Amino acid sequence: MSEKVPQSQYQQIHEIFKRQMASTLQLSPEEQELCSGVKPETWALWGLSVLAGDERVAYPFKEHAHHWGSPQGLSFIAAEAVAQGQPALDFKTSPLAQKVNEMHTSHNPAKRQRFQDFGELLGKFAFTTAGTMGITSAEWTQYVPLEPQVALAADLKDNAPRIVFGGQDAQPIRLEGPLDRVIAFGPGLTAAVFVAAAMTISKEVHLVSPEREAPFINTYADLGLQSSALGIAQYRRQRPPKGLAPNVDHRTLQLPQAIKHANGIDAAMCTFGKKERVDAVTMTSVHTAGVVECSAGVSGAAKRLRQGGYFILKAPDISLGAEAGMDKIFPLAQKLLGNPIYAGACGELQQTHDASLPLERSASFAVFQKQ
Repeated sequence: MSEKVPQSQYQQIHEIFKRQMASTLQLSPEEQELCSGVKPETWALWGLSVLAGDERVAYPFKEHAHHWGSPQGLSFIAAEAVAQGQPALDFKTSPLAQKVNEMHTSHNPAKRQRFQDFGELLGKFAFTTAGTMGITSAEWTQYVPLEPQVALAADLKDNAPRIVFGGQDAQPIRLEGPLDRVIAFGPGLTAAVFVAAAMTISKEVHLVSPEREAPFINTYADLGLQSSALGIAQYRRQRPPKGLAPNVDHRTLQLPQAIKHANGIDAAMCTFGKKERVDAVTMTSVHTAGVVECSAGVSGAAKRLRQGGYFILKAPDISLGAEAGMDKIFPLAQKLLGNPIYAGACGELQQTHDASLPLERSASFAVFQKQ
């Protein structure tokens, strides 16, 4: 998305969104009235926080509550919390979040379908909000990072594959190709950028999302991929874009095939045949999925990687609660794949799944190569 959505058009889209939301969630007249006091961009932030897993979404501090909506509206979509020692608004434990979560956990197929419909609806509205603010603007990227925390991209000199750490101090790491087939655990809302970055080095990228977050994340990713495809089509017709190696013909550019998995890591790995092999697996910032899911990702990578294939891990150094940080997952990866060929610190992660935990946490990466 290169051009901003005009504010007048955004307001019209917001009105349509409110009506569709009221119908999908079956809101009462009183609840609809409360929602009318919420500012449009707040809905995008709410969806990012409640329906997109544990993306990098800052807690809104209570002193800035007037930026997000009326006190009455916020009482329905946010709950009181404390983050970094300050009074804050926690969307995840709000009355509306509880209502939506009950739909997701219901045994009633109609309610579960409405949960999925709402995730897709809010994913579309969040993407539109990104277009209104400017998807590369500081206003939007404070909530959603533009770059994946870890990406596979081409070296600009010779198109050789390398690992790139988005927005961090760690230097790119060159890899041995081919990386035709890649599985990505954790790109989340940056999935479209992850796929586009691999454009000249990969043919197929599997994007794995948790079942609960998949409607929102996949909708947001699909719109991003559509936008990227339009831009690439223009590149094929016009002059070569910046950032391509000299040995790449811009007239043949196309996105890798993006295959989305919507039932978590373990289920995704079970979809591959016994003899199917992949060239690289990335697992970045999915520690909140827990030890069982993350262990399934490590074990699956060890089984599915070709000889010489790569497993790229990034996680907070220390697990908190039920998380699967480096302290719990690194030993398993080391046992199954041997010592990493590269490892080191790579800045900090930011989490928002629990207001009682520190927002900023040190993180590390490790790159394993199957022997």
